[in-house]
Amino acid sequence: MQEIANGYGDVLSEKRRHDEAAIFYVKGENWVRALDSYLACHHWQQVFCMTARLGYSPDKEAQIARKLAGRRVNLISATIAKSLHIKVLGPDPVLGLYILF
Repeated sequence: MQEIANGYGDVLSEKRRHDEAAIFYVKGENWVRALDSYLACHHWQQVFCMTARLGYSPDKEAQIARKLAGRRVNLISATIAKSLHIKVLGPDPVLGLYILF
């Protein structure tokens, strides 16, 4: 059963259906792939369920939190830029936020 669930998770992941893939990886008890899929679809609550399941240290969890936060800032910036028809120039080195012009 686990092999089938992981295999179908791979198929869904290839189709960029990461939220669904993560569910199948959980069913297949493939916690690392589930974590990767939850990171890909920005489900932060589930990301930390997986880090707890994997027994990650607080430092490792903080590293993942920073990575996830950076992705969310990028996603939000891109969404805002697209809706306002503006260009994202890049990150502000002081604030760590993206500058929109």
